[in-house]
Formats: sequence, C-alpha cells, structure tokens
Amino acid sequence: MIQFWPKPPEEQGQYIYILDSPDASELYVKEIGKMLTLSLKTGSESRSGSRPSAFVADFDADELQFPLTVRNRQPGDKMKIMGLNGSKKVKDILIDEKIPPSVRARIPILCDGSGSIVWIPGVRRSVHAACGRHTSRVLRMELSDV
Repeated sequence: MIQFWPKPPEEQGQYIYILDSPDASELYVKEIGKMLTLSLKTGSESRSGSRPSAFVADFDADELQFPLTVRNRQPGDKMKIMGLNGSKKVKDILIDEKIPPSVRARIPILCDGSGSIVWIPGVRRSVHAACGRHTSRVLRMELSDV
C-alpha cells in the first residue's frame, strides 16, 4: 500500500535538489518533510543487508550518472519501468497506483545525470542501474520521515 505524504506546513510549489556524489549522505526535502538517505556499500555487503521496500531502493552505483536530481513531477515525465518493455508516462503510473491528484505534486522524482528517472519513492523504480551479478558497489537510497 502506498503511504501518502501529509501536506507540509510550507506553501506547496516546485522544488529541485542536486546531489553531486554518492558521498552526500542525507538530504532534507523540506517541501515534503522527508529525509533522503544515501549509503554506499560493496556488492557483498548489500546482499547481506535488508531487502528494499517501496521507500528503499538499491542501485548499481557504477551505472548511475551524477549529479542526481530530486524534484517534483513535471509535464511529460516518462520512466522505463522494471518488468515492462518501453517507457510509461509518470502521470499514468501515478493514476494506475490510484494516487490522488492532490498528492502527486509532492511525490519526489529521482533522476540521474543523464536525465533518466531512476526512482519514484513509494511508487516504482526504473530498470536503470539495476543491481545484478556484475554489481560491485551498491547505492542504497531511502526516503523516510524526519
């Protein structure tokens, strides 16, 4: 089940944050009142850790292009979904997940340096930078309450 973010006390608007490297361990996104935590691990360390959930995602750190961008949805956004050939509009993904229109603008979108959407926390992750047997470094991203 999707957890919806309560509206923060600040006025809602557009937001964008830049993460220059995987060394940036925490980012507070004040517009949604959430903390994005990044942790870099070797492939063997990540296989022994906890399993990702809707608000935790693992990526092959060597396949991600930096800087990463955290922003809200923009018209025309598309994502290559894991388990689906081709791409799908983010708007359609949110509709399929039955996320109310009033909440959609607050859901963060994570993009890599190439502009590819890699993760919509709480909703879906893309096929981009998926971990596999070849993965030597894993970047774990977690979105949580402050």
